[in-house]
Amino acid sequence: MEPAGLAVGILGLVGLFNTCLDILDKFDSWRDYGSESRSLTAQFKAHKIQLERWGLAVGLGKDGLSDQHDKLLDDPHTLLTVEELLSAIRDVCRYDDDADSKSKPTFEKHAHSRGPMESKRQKLSWALRDKPKRIAQVAHFSSIVQTLHALVPPKGVERVDVSKLERLANGDKSSGHLNSALLVPGGCIAEFERVLHQIECEIQAETKRDLQKWLLGDHLPNDRYEQYAEGRIESTCDWILNRPWFQDWCSPSFSGGHPKVLWINGPAGFGKSVLCTKIIDHVSSISDAPVAHFFFSSDIEREDPYVAIRSWVSQFISHPTAFSLIREKWADQERQKATRGDVSSLLRDILTSVSGCTLIIDGLDECIWHKGNQTACDDNLVPNFMEALMRATSSTDAQLMITSRDEPEIRTSLPAQGYGASIFEHKITLDDVRPDVLSYSKKLVYDELRKSTDTAKQSLSEKLADRCNGQFLWVKLQQKSLRRNSWKSHKELERVINSTPTGLQDIYERNWMKILKLPEEDRVRALSLLRWTAFSLRPLTVAETTEALLISEDCNEVQTDQLPENVDMNYIENGILLFCGSLLDIRSPHIDCDDGLKTIHLAHFSVKQYLLYNFSTELRLLQLHMSPGSFTEPFENTLLSKMCLRYLNSSEVLPKHPEGDQGLVAFFNYAAASWQQHASAADPRDAGVVELPGDHVDDMEHTNSVYSPASPLYYAARLGLIDTVKFLINDRKHGTEEKGLSGMTAFGAACQEGKVETAQILLESGANINASDNDGSTPALVASARGHLAVVKFLLDNGADMQVANKLGWTAANMASRNGHLTIVKILLESGIDMEATDIHGSTPALVASARGHLAVVKFLLDNGADMQVANKLGWTAANMASRNGHLTIVKILLESGIDMEATDIHGSTPAMMASSRGHLAVVKFLLDNGADMQVANKFGWTVAHEASMSGHIGIVKILLESGIDMEPTTNEGSTPAIVASMNGRHAVVALLLENGVDINFTNSETWTLVNAASVSGSVEMVEFLVKYKANINVADL
Repeated sequence: MEPAGLAVGILGLVGLFNTCLDILDKFDSWRDYGSESRSLTAQFKAHKIQLERWGLAVGLGKDGLSDQHDKLLDDPHTLLTVEELLSAIRDVCRYDDDADSKSKPTFEKHAHSRGPMESKRQKLSWALRDKPKRIAQVAHFSSIVQTLHALVPPKGVERVDVSKLERLANGDKSSGHLNSALLVPGGCIAEFERVLHQIECEIQAETKRDLQKWLLGDHLPNDRYEQYAEGRIESTCDWILNRPWFQDWCSPSFSGGHPKVLWINGPAGFGKSVLCTKIIDHVSSISDAPVAHFFFSSDIEREDPYVAIRSWVSQFISHPTAFSLIREKWADQERQKATRGDVSSLLRDILTSVSGCTLIIDGLDECIWHKGNQTACDDNLVPNFMEALMRATSSTDAQLMITSRDEPEIRTSLPAQGYGASIFEHKITLDDVRPDVLSYSKKLVYDELRKSTDTAKQSLSEKLADRCNGQFLWVKLQQKSLRRNSWKSHKELERVINSTPTGLQDIYERNWMKILKLPEEDRVRALSLLRWTAFSLRPLTVAETTEALLISEDCNEVQTDQLPENVDMNYIENGILLFCGSLLDIRSPHIDCDDGLKTIHLAHFSVKQYLLYNFSTELRLLQLHMSPGSFTEPFENTLLSKMCLRYLNSSEVLPKHPEGDQGLVAFFNYAAASWQQHASAADPRDAGVVELPGDHVDDMEHTNSVYSPASPLYYAARLGLIDTVKFLINDRKHGTEEKGLSGMTAFGAACQEGKVETAQILLESGANINASDNDGSTPALVASARGHLAVVKFLLDNGADMQVANKLGWTAANMASRNGHLTIVKILLESGIDMEATDIHGSTPALVASARGHLAVVKFLLDNGADMQVANKLGWTAANMASRNGHLTIVKILLESGIDMEATDIHGSTPAMMASSRGHLAVVKFLLDNGADMQVANKFGWTVAHEASMSGHIGIVKILLESGIDMEPTTNEGSTPAIVASMNGRHAVVALLLENGVDINFTNSETWTLVNAASVSGSVEMVEFLVKYKANINVADL
């Protein structure tokens, strides 16, 4: 290179270096999304400082070229290589900066029109798009900085031969340790995309975990399939595969596009759950479509059959189409946990979008029985659940299978002809299971009687199979007896089997009689074991149960001297199972589970039924000298609540000193979290309930650091324990001004829980009727929010202020309307309460009712002159909110009432745009059919087409195309619906638009193409998709 040219090159290098520093300043300004982004920021800043120091050391600075610059920069080859490396920094970091500059007007500004949920969208964007880019960019930046240090090192650092760098650039990978991809023109971006693709898999897995948490909430993934599948003996359950009705059900052919429903029913213990695992495996082997299953296994699940739908939807996450639907729904929601409506609509969306799905549910009858023992349960729980299932599966090619006992509630809930489903039913008979029972009996006998002859084992197996009458559970219950008597002769073992009752109920009776004949100390322990196992709110671990057994009815202190030295298998066998015969079962939550963390269960669901319904009066009297009303759930809940409180009140619970012994802790979390629930389920007429809080909550100061610090009066009022409230006020002299959780008084707690008689007593005792909690909510507000009509009337009659608002500006009218309590809205209006009161966001009762979809409330307010045109501070009216949330019926009555359906918010978005952005096809179609302007744009130039395309709502895109709507309008930044769809990875929408004539190589005012948009989003799959459509990948944006 000539000296003049070299001088110009070095000066140009100075400009390029300073350009890099400017770009790095912009790059450094990304927003913070927690520890991961802060970690990346720290790494980036460290490398940036390295680059600046390197520049100063070699003579490149913001003020120009130093006279003492490194002489290596005078070498043409070195100069050219440094230029390429600095250009690589510029390209990698400007790759992001350009994306920000183009997307910011479109997405960040437009975000303001999309409400508070946008923060969640931004976090999702960080997880799915920004995070992988940042990781890759910081990694590349670091690598380039290190290469610069190696090429032109500061003084004192070993220098690298430039010829090695040249050979690297020419593809010789044996010539050094530097990454040749960094030196090849365009190589940085190619390498960047490769790394990005690797990271995307990790990010998607993280998002799936977030979705699982949103869908399942506190419910743990159901693992009963694995447990039942492991217990299935090879070749058993094969009988079902050859039955014509089963083959018809699982065949790929459907009648008129309607679902198929199979109901397999049979007596308890006939192996229905294990049969389910066989069917799951078979259907999975013959179909590529998703198969989801759920096994009811705990009281928590039995209380809410909709847990099955949550589980099904969570299992569908692994399917790409379902994953997109779930992720989209999650991003649109403000709630931390999906509602029943969310999961039901998601199931419907998935079954509609994914062909041939199979849904399997085992043990639905357990919900029916559990419902019958809940005092405040929905009588139509299972029928309503079945109705929801039929709605979700109607007009789809889904397969649904239910196993249960033959219960009338299930039989009458099977879909009527109106749903068009094909119904298959089979009642399991003894002939069906006879060969499998024999196989199961053989397995059990051969495992337990290893030293017996094969002839003896075969004979005993046949005898077990003959006597069990098809009940696998009956055979299983003989296992411990065989093990215990394995030393006996063949004839004696036959007599043992012959003496065993043939029915499950008889087996339970025999075990119960053995318990009653135990010495008193052992009998007390056995009954306590049964009580905690049968009536705890969830399965207790061995460690928890061990501490629970230390609580005595007759002693206030926990009997720690009875704590075993070791909680191991020896203790489990001799300290737990030995006392209750075959009624209890020990399970391991996972492989290599610690013995103390194993859980204790009843051997079968029917054991609890036996304990509740089949004790005779004299046996009840024998049990700890209790009254004939014992061993019923209200009584047991009273007792367990007392036990929990007595445990919490013990000085042995939790450490006494920071450095002292740990004390008892295993049972603490259960006791602290569950005593109120047990008390709520207790019989309020029981004298034992009266002094529950007063006796035990007062003295729990040693646990207050981890236990909710609320007064006994607060708890008694919340639980509606009238006699206890009187006792605490009159005998214990508790004041009505005492506060509990969140600063709420006992009077407020009674009103919140709908305990009107308790509230009356507290008011007569001097309670402040308008006392507010820490959020400013009064008793009137919380009662209205919960829909407690009797309490609201009581408050009105006693002069409560119904107009007062809390810190969010919510009044009783706002809350009643928001939660759909029509009767309360009516009496508030009749009482002259202001029904136009606005909260801090400017929302009226009519607006929040429209947003929540409460049709009856909206109609009532409309009929009574409520202003449905008033807008909140975001410019949202009732029409905007109803459309945004997909409440079609409300949209219809608003239109019929002459409400403006073209009302725009502060960003110019119409109801049609809001419905389109959320994917509410029925609302968009209704508005389209009724003349709504689908071409109007908001302040950012976005139309209905942009909203639907960006969010991937292909159904809406289809009807817009069919209606002749312009699908190539441009936003203020020149983006078309296809571009925003490409940027957000909406393959199906982009394909549909291309099939309908959209130009794949269209460039906007800033020369952006679909490929540019896909690249900005970091979606390698979308780029590959566009390449298959012959997109021009050589077009570059400005």
